[in-house]
Amino acid sequence: MAPLRLGLRTRFALLALLAALAGCGSSSGGSPTVPADPSISAFSATPALLTRGATVDLTATYRDGTGTVDHGVGALASAAVAHATPQEATTYTLTVTGNGKTVTRTASVDVVAPPVQPVVQAAAQATEGQTALAASVPAQNGCTFAWTLTSGTVTAGQGTAQITFTAGAPGSLGISCVATNAAGTASAAGTATCTVVAAPRLASFLATPAILTLGDACGLTAQFSGGTALLQPGGIALTSGQTVQVTPTTDTHFTVTVTNPLGVSTALGLDVQVVAPPVITAFSAAGDWLPMAQGLTLSATFSGGTAVVRPGNRTILSGTALPWTGPMPDRFELAVTNAAGRVATLRAQARPRRAVALGRNGSWMLKDDGTLWVCGQNATQMPMGYPDWTPDTSVPTRNAALTGVVSLVGNQSGALALKADGTVWHLEANGTFPAALLPGLPAITSISSSGNHNLALAVDGTAWAWGSNFSGELGDGTTTTRATPAQVLGLPAIEGLHAGSNSSFAFGADGTVWGWGSNYNGQLARASGANVQAPVQLQGLPFPASLALTGNGTFALDFEGRLWAWGNVPGSTNPTTVTRQTDLPGAVRLVSDSRLAAALALDGTLWTWGPNYSGSLGTGDFEARSSAFKVALGPVLDLATDGASTLALLQDGTFWTWGDNSAGQLGDTIPVDRTSPVDLAISSPLTALAASTWSTAAVTADGGLWLWGQDPRTPAYRFLTVPTSAPGFAPLARVAMGLYQGLAQRVDGSLWRWGWANPVSADDGFSAQAQVTGLGPVAGITSPGSSTFFVLQDGTLWAQGNNSSGNLGDGSTTTRPTPVQVTGLTDVRQVAASSWHTLALDGAGRIWAWGDNSYAQLGDGTLTSRTSPALVPGFTGVTSVSAGSTFSAALLADGTVSTWGWLQPLAYRAPPAVLPGSANTRALAAGQQHLLTLQADGTVRSIGNAGNGQTGQGTFNSLATLTAIPGLTGVQGIASSGYTSFAWGATFAKGWGQDAWGSLGLGRIIERPTPGRIEGHTAW
Repeated sequence: MAPLRLGLRTRFALLALLAALAGCGSSSGGSPTVPADPSISAFSATPALLTRGATVDLTATYRDGTGTVDHGVGALASAAVAHATPQEATTYTLTVTGNGKTVTRTASVDVVAPPVQPVVQAAAQATEGQTALAASVPAQNGCTFAWTLTSGTVTAGQGTAQITFTAGAPGSLGISCVATNAAGTASAAGTATCTVVAAPRLASFLATPAILTLGDACGLTAQFSGGTALLQPGGIALTSGQTVQVTPTTDTHFTVTVTNPLGVSTALGLDVQVVAPPVITAFSAAGDWLPMAQGLTLSATFSGGTAVVRPGNRTILSGTALPWTGPMPDRFELAVTNAAGRVATLRAQARPRRAVALGRNGSWMLKDDGTLWVCGQNATQMPMGYPDWTPDTSVPTRNAALTGVVSLVGNQSGALALKADGTVWHLEANGTFPAALLPGLPAITSISSSGNHNLALAVDGTAWAWGSNFSGELGDGTTTTRATPAQVLGLPAIEGLHAGSNSSFAFGADGTVWGWGSNYNGQLARASGANVQAPVQLQGLPFPASLALTGNGTFALDFEGRLWAWGNVPGSTNPTTVTRQTDLPGAVRLVSDSRLAAALALDGTLWTWGPNYSGSLGTGDFEARSSAFKVALGPVLDLATDGASTLALLQDGTFWTWGDNSAGQLGDTIPVDRTSPVDLAISSPLTALAASTWSTAAVTADGGLWLWGQDPRTPAYRFLTVPTSAPGFAPLARVAMGLYQGLAQRVDGSLWRWGWANPVSADDGFSAQAQVTGLGPVAGITSPGSSTFFVLQDGTLWAQGNNSSGNLGDGSTTTRPTPVQVTGLTDVRQVAASSWHTLALDGAGRIWAWGDNSYAQLGDGTLTSRTSPALVPGFTGVTSVSAGSTFSAALLADGTVSTWGWLQPLAYRAPPAVLPGSANTRALAAGQQHLLTLQADGTVRSIGNAGNGQTGQGTFNSLATLTAIPGLTGVQGIASSGYTSFAWGATFAKGWGQDAWGSLGLGRIIERPTPGRIEGHTAW
């Protein structure tokens, strides 16, 4: 029999019936249970939106019944999950049946179509960085689109079916797009590829130069990448970094365009300016040898640029005169520069007046009025009676014999003077003698001298030389000195010459530089170091506007104001290498001697450098300078130097000097040697004075000590050029001066010294002030040269120091660094000594003598020297004695003076004899070879050698008879040492003779390290 098939409703009904029957049969005895109605708490479909073919999860929460879901889902237990795959939008109904009742709830599901893999459309090629590129895919309903680029940037449309983007780096650009429907289902990525090529780039486009002179080429250079480049005008293909030379004839705009394979291009342009070349038609310096203050006039005709005259870089206009009144170089250069930097130059030889010169201890000065003045030593010593003879002169003296001089240069025998007519004249010594015309020279336009050899430039451009030829500096192929000028052969036409030390330079009109002579220190910048006896062209040297040649090397100032040097100069490691030196602002001229170099600037500034012999650098000291020192003087127009002395002409027309003044060449109106007494600036009357060769000391009425000359209170021996108070010694009674020490005795009897303990040398026991002990009470002191004598109150005599002539009197010739007693003397009242012999006066008025007797100065009638005292026969009642270097003198009781030995210019006196004209003498003072006597009437007489003016007669003529010194009256005391003399009275003190190291106290010293003006003179 076939099984019974019941429908769903039938099955539910039977189940309910069975349940009821079961309840009726209960034997619990309670009330029957009432069945609950079914209820649904929740019914949902997840997700509510899904892609067709996707599964939805159906879940329900209900009670008291059984649930089913339609659309073929079937039974769904509470809290269980049923799955369905709807193909379209579907509403699911949950039906829960129980207790004869049914409840329902629905849940809807929206079904969308799945996305389709996009098909990407995009450009196949693009340029790096190209913008507004497009990519697209077909639209899909309800879908969004996600785009991805392997390089570059999406700029718009992200999420849509079409985007715009910017291309990235060169290469393959991958484009990817994914479509996503509303249910979040993503499609497979659609892709496309775009080839990105490099963008054209122009890093730079330059023209070198951008402004050029007509006819010159211009270099055009482009730095580019990413394509090919084309230059216009010209259609020239370029390679990156390549320079193409073009020669435009007018102002031109150039463009370079770089294009990549896709036709994308970029371009840069520039302008090239074409200017006319500078052209100089004429350049000249007019006003040859005019006074320095008046200067000269430069004129030029040119076109195509702006112009300066150099060195100095002074602007000049075409056709307009330029006055030049400052320091002048040896030659000028006109430099015309156009806008392109093209420079045209033309030199003009200057013929400036060289108004100052130094040579052979003399100074020459050419004033603006054309007069020639000179001061310094009369080195030739022309015989007296010669019509033009003059003594040394330390004040400017006019040389009226030579007129028409336009330029000066000093040398070792005097000076050379160039006249306007082209002749050259030789001036001997101080230039007061007749000038000598140098024969054999053509018309000369300039002269130069090293001091030992001379060069002259002729109007026709030839060079001439004469003088010393030790190193071949005359350029004649020999080393034979020549006194007459001869032409230097082997040179082109010359526009300038320079003589320095033992070398010579010539500057060709063709711009070449030539040299010959000494190359020992690389002065010629030649590698061998050997001397050159004939002119050779020198390579690698700047063509100078001015040259300075020292004994060690050469300095050159080029026209652009740059300073160069070669040879053995400071900072040089190779003498042949031309090295740049520190520039001196505005420098236009160099001046030199073998020991000094100097530079003058356009504004008159003066720089100096070198060894600084005698203070010739003007630095205020004697220290060498390896670099330029700015001298506190100016503005300076002209300068001359001989390495030891320097002479400057200032713009105000005054002359200033400094350095060595041993021959009065500084012309400061206070010469080294004074032939007439001159006042000393001491504020209190003198009571005592002592002098050595270098130093002077005086005691004033108030007991004060005054010093001048070399000051032994300092180890470095500073110079006191005027009497200077020395504190700490007063009150003093007497003083003595030696070469290396000074001695002073206070009124309390104590003895003090300054300087070195040993009077023989500066080698031990220095003190600025020290008490001398170890001797008894002292009654007198004297310190001739390097010996010292002490007269004690007990009448004994003690001595120390140099004893080479037995002059200490101890029976030996042994030098004594400490005092020893003079043998055989017990009643000494006074001692007088030279550096070689000594005199002592005892209480009986007798004279004792010892030491050197080469000139019979010991008075015993022999020439035999003695190392111990012996009586000078024939003397009693003598009141004082004095000792010169080769003679002796005694003041007798009757007021006459007796001398013996050799007092120049008298004949030898042996034995002693009374000096004619010596009556009424009350004091003596002997110098090296002269004698002063103080008369009872307060006048002073002199006799002897006057080579340094020490006799005070106003001349250098020696005296054979005692002669009154003019103008000296009221004298109370006299003193003398070496070649120096002094006299003083109640209201004055005077000195004359040699002024070694300022020992006259007249306000200057032999060597002046700072500039001093040559003051006006009655004839000046």
